[in-house]
Amino acid sequence: MSAPATGAPAPAPARPGRRQVHAVAGCYFVASFAALGLPPYLTSILPELGEGAARWAGLLYVVPTVFGALGAPLWGRLADRYGRKRLLLRAQLGLAASFLLAGFADSLELFAAALVLQGVLGGTFAASNGYLGATLQGAELSRALTLMQGSARAALVCAPIVVGALTPWLSPHRQYALLAVLPLTAAGMLAVLPEPPRRTAPAGTPDEAGATASSGVPGAAETATDAHPHSPA
Repeated sequence: MSAPATGAPAPAPARPGRRQVHAVAGCYFVASFAALGLPPYLTSILPELGEGAARWAGLLYVVPTVFGALGAPLWGRLADRYGRKRLLLRAQLGLAASFLLAGFADSLELFAAALVLQGVLGGTFAASNGYLGATLQGAELSRALTLMQGSARAALVCAPIVVGALTPWLSPHRQYALLAVLPLTAAGMLAVLPEPPRRTAPAGTPDEAGATASSGVPGAAETATDAHPHSPA
């Protein structure tokens, strides 16, 4: 008698196509608008909060970056455990919540707390790169990370212009609440993307998906470290 069939191999997990990669980059672009477009107007925002001389503008400018760096290791471990798509959605929703709080803050202390939350709960750049790094390899990953860099630079250029154009009708402070719609929209778009497969590495070696920045992919290290200093990443 012939040996019983071992069964057909499991189908390969879904991988993002070009449109999905563009969707991730586009979602990062729209989510970055408040984070990159409003900080240049801190000197206009702080007087509305009772800090007429805007002496705290420089310090508040870097608050999201500092707390984003402090929270990054935790979110990275949670992404490995619960999935990168979930943590990417979490980052977008965290940005939306912090922008709403900043837009409705009526004191300097509450506004500063919102910026702290933006850093701790955000991290869309790192989360987006983690999602792409878990689903793509080689040249595809390199092109996707380059697209992410282009998305960040485009937001850095366009966002302050748009904020300035809206200023005659809505103050930059209140624009935080308005622009919270953007990461909420991004979260809705990302919700339909597939969950990337979880890659396992041999004992004693780093996980491939978690080691994107140190991989041999051209541009990976630059993408992990060259984000704008006030990016949600």
